[in-house]
Amino acid sequence: KTYYYTFPLLNIALSCCRQKDRIILELVDHVASSHEAAGKECQGSRMKVELKLGRLGLSLVQEKPIRELLYMQMQLIRLEFATTEHDVQSLKLAVSEGQIDCQLAGRVDGKTRNKRLADGQKLGIVDQEKPAVLFANCAAGDLPFLNFSFNRISTSSRDFVIPCAKFQVDAADFTVDDEWLEQLQAFAAQAQSMSGLEQSRHSGRIGLSVPHIQQMSGSSILKGYKVPPLPSVIQIESLSISTIDLTVWCSMALRSINFLSPQLRTMIMLLSWKSKLELDGASIKLAEQKVPTHRGSMRDFLSGLGSLYMTDLLKQAHVVLGRSSLLNLPRVPFKIGGVGVSILGETLTVGVDEATGLLDLLTFDNEYQKRQQEIRSQKKISNVVDGFLEAGSSLGNGLMGLTDVFTKPMEGAMSGGFGGFFKGIGQGLAGTLVRPVTGIATAVSDLGKGFTASVNQVAGTDTSQMRRNQARLRTRLPRLLFSELGLLQPWSDLDAEVLRQVGHRNTSSVEVVVPLTLFGPTRKILLLFPEHLLHCEVRMGDNSNARDSKFEAPPRAGDQFFSHLQKGGDFLGTTAGAMGGLIVGGGPAELVQEEPGDPEVLKRMQIFRFGALREVEEVGDDLKLMDTAGKLGALIRLSASGLGYDARTALAEGLRALVRPGPRRATWGPLRAALSRGGDE
Repeated sequence: KTYYYTFPLLNIALSCCRQKDRIILELVDHVASSHEAAGKECQGSRMKVELKLGRLGLSLVQEKPIRELLYMQMQLIRLEFATTEHDVQSLKLAVSEGQIDCQLAGRVDGKTRNKRLADGQKLGIVDQEKPAVLFANCAAGDLPFLNFSFNRISTSSRDFVIPCAKFQVDAADFTVDDEWLEQLQAFAAQAQSMSGLEQSRHSGRIGLSVPHIQQMSGSSILKGYKVPPLPSVIQIESLSISTIDLTVWCSMALRSINFLSPQLRTMIMLLSWKSKLELDGASIKLAEQKVPTHRGSMRDFLSGLGSLYMTDLLKQAHVVLGRSSLLNLPRVPFKIGGVGVSILGETLTVGVDEATGLLDLLTFDNEYQKRQQEIRSQKKISNVVDGFLEAGSSLGNGLMGLTDVFTKPMEGAMSGGFGGFFKGIGQGLAGTLVRPVTGIATAVSDLGKGFTASVNQVAGTDTSQMRRNQARLRTRLPRLLFSELGLLQPWSDLDAEVLRQVGHRNTSSVEVVVPLTLFGPTRKILLLFPEHLLHCEVRMGDNSNARDSKFEAPPRAGDQFFSHLQKGGDFLGTTAGAMGGLIVGGGPAELVQEEPGDPEVLKRMQIFRFGALREVEEVGDDLKLMDTAGKLGALIRLSASGLGYDARTALAEGLRALVRPGPRRATWGPLRAALSRGGDE
């Protein structure tokens, strides 16, 4: 390719062309260059590659123990790479949303917290549960999570020339704690460890073999030596990096912070009254950077960039210190007072809300009751000002009830005639007496909520950043892993619900999940293991996709207050010990649990161990498993399962193979293959 830059006044042109590894610059006559350029006008190349993805997810799965550790997902990804006729390369990358979820047991998201609050299980209690969402952007001002672009000029050398580059990132929340960080370190160690094949090749020996030393002895040290290429030179003429805004929550045990001296760790422990170093919503805001022109190695460039941000980090030290556990000692009175006021205020407001809910029932107006429930569920009171505004609205709404004695009879007459008129009189009298009282009570509740919210903000027990972080929802539920090796299957709502409701330990080493029913809010599931099978009923739709959860009906009047009085604090889920109604001839199942699971699902769970299997009978769409005593041990109904002929045959053959002489250990490979092909063969 040859390119020309003309100088019309001088009637000359500067030509530039590339020949192998050289670039030739030449001054030529302007007239001659015009004819030559016209002949080569179509020789320039142009290319554009565009990649668009609606969603991209990445799972990190541990081998010991076998479980999903982290799930990272990006939404609406657009990657564009283009090359112009002048050999200028451009790259653009845009990501709408980014989120990282911790999939370990015991992690909670916004939906779980809201459910517990609705049940009165967490009122007035400082939330100490670890969040499921570790990292997520805030979509501040409708900005994408990441927007990166740069242009590069092609050169004959190894230099990396970038005339212009832009990097823009959205504000984000980030949570760091020992649990997932230690597991991530263990995952990295497993990933870097030597495989069994490599160990067999090296036979566990460390160092150089004797034949290699004998071969190299007496040879020149320069034999086979190749001069390494010079390091690449990066030249950046313009680089702009947007403001980096991070809100960080951190909880790290002091014993794991090895770079601190024992004396300093002891001092931190005395100041914080804890054995952990914590950051409670520390805001780290790094200013926008206009990086000056740079030409040098990549290491020097990164070192200079790190120095710029290190200065900003030092300026932010006082902000981080103010939100750290180092100030726990002077903040103790404020925290104790804040928690006390929170408990009293929330108990009072819950009692008033439930009392008004009971009074609403006395109006005998279903439409009014439904409207009041919606109004209460949509209120967002974050400070005293919001409390006063909502209180004024509630008071005005209550005083409007004084006109019910006139308006309700007229509305009843228009809709129901003579009978509707007398019904309206009753509703009007009740509304005139009840609605002003409920309006005043609701106004008092709104003022109490506003005052409690402001006190919590001053005490640091409840801030807008904390509420935003705690309200985040999982991208999806943790993945169910199959067999003792932790095989991966395409993620599905059904498998994830089985893992959530049945528990990690009870689903460990599961080979196949067979749905026995395909429709309805509750699905009957058959879990097949090498040595036993489980039958359970799993609810669908309540948390299949946490970010697409449906609106839940508010609790009935009085339920929340009485639940709060009875529980009075954190609720620890307990699992029923007895598994009633088993279809097992040998007694109850010994099922262990790593996380609570769903007690109702575990109560109805049924187990059959293959060691007790004597015969398999196929009756129509049913499979009867007879035990060693000649009794019916299990009945598998396949009429509503939707399984095809191949899958049903593989299931029956897998069970019959257990009756034959040999070890009582099932092999479900043919059934898994049949299910992967589809259910209508």
